[in-house]
Amino acid sequence: MTKPRVLVTGFMPFGGSNDNPSMRVVEGLAADPPPGIELSTGLLPVTWAGSWPVLSELMGQHRPDLILLLGQSGKRPRITVERFALNFAQGRIPDNDGVSREPSTLVDGAPLALSSSIDVDAVVEAMQAADAPAGSSHEAGTFLCNAVLYQTLLHTAPSQRAGFIHMPMLPGQDGVHDGEPTLDAATSERAVRAAVSTLIT
Repeated sequence: MTKPRVLVTGFMPFGGSNDNPSMRVVEGLAADPPPGIELSTGLLPVTWAGSWPVLSELMGQHRPDLILLLGQSGKRPRITVERFALNFAQGRIPDNDGVSREPSTLVDGAPLALSSSIDVDAVVEAMQAADAPAGSSHEAGTFLCNAVLYQTLLHTAPSQRAGFIHMPMLPGQDGVHDGEPTLDAATSERAVRAAVSTLIT
């Protein structure tokens, strides 16, 4: 029986930070792939010009059945699984190319919002059962996390599923401000493994 093909991507460090929890999780999965799947991984540049082209190439190369996009959020106290992506982009901070994007649509003439094609509630329950702080969110913001989720959902085939998981920043990570929530990489990785296991069964 053919194993399900799973693509998991994270982002490179950005905003002057030295790390990214999504990068750490992707590296952990690549070093020890979950059983029962054919795993592909990738790291996306934190740039408006580069993130979607890199992801699109990965999707074309590996033709995944399931696409899990990972990213960081400096404000959220728990891992969050996104329900929707918006056809809207705004760069409150410059990307790694130094580009600040004014409020605008991502894709002219495309729907205002697209729904995640994974079972968000099942993933949240699996993460919580794996002893990880988890919940859901209605939208992935307006920066590149939202942009890559929207483009992915817009370009996937009906047989493919895709979703986005935000995770808190790492303890000691550059860019974490006093009082902001953090979460260790091992817990975030355990949560993503639980998500993969749930979505392929």
